[in-house]
Amino acid sequence: MICVLDPHDRLPHHLIWAYLDRQNDVIVDYELIFHGELDDLAKKIKEIEQVKGYKMRKRIIDPNFGRKPAKVGASLSVMQELARNGTGFYEANDNIELGHMIVRDYLHWDSSRPMTAVNKPKLFFAKERVPRTIRSMRNYQHGEWKGTTKNERDPKEQIQEKDTHGADTIRYLLVGRPSFRHLTEDSNYELAEKPY
Repeated sequence: MICVLDPHDRLPHHLIWAYLDRQNDVIVDYELIFHGELDDLAKKIKEIEQVKGYKMRKRIIDPNFGRKPAKVGASLSVMQELARNGTGFYEANDNIELGHMIVRDYLHWDSSRPMTAVNKPKLFFAKERVPRTIRSMRNYQHGEWKGTTKNERDPKEQIQEKDTHGADTIRYLLVGRPSFRHLTEDSNYELAEKPY
């Protein structure tokens, strides 16, 4: 299982948990939208992972926020504070353009042909358990020019910064092109490597 965190100061944190099958298809299984302090967030993460029986392979975080101080004047970063509370995270690759290309690749399939084991997307969502992430993916869009000049300008390259958090977690998850790996009881990444 891989957990992805898009943390925020004023908005709720957005988390997803995803797993890979033997064909390297990615299934986004669960989401958490949580507003609270980092120690409470770490408790909630551990609680969900225990209740769901998730065997954690890795946790990744938005690197821009992960490196920030955990509190005003604090010497620990957000990542260090989460690790201190038992939920270590690794920095995600934040190459936005590359991430967009990879997400498109995971979602691509030839809709003019029947869906088969070969002709299908590589990214799936547990519809009932990740509604906000799905909505964020569906609403992810670029800004548009308005008014009389809209036909005279090239399309905007800027993403509209509204409810992109679920889509951002998907980008952080897929940009590293995760692959299936059978986990044994003692092969926990959090124990094997020290994040941050």
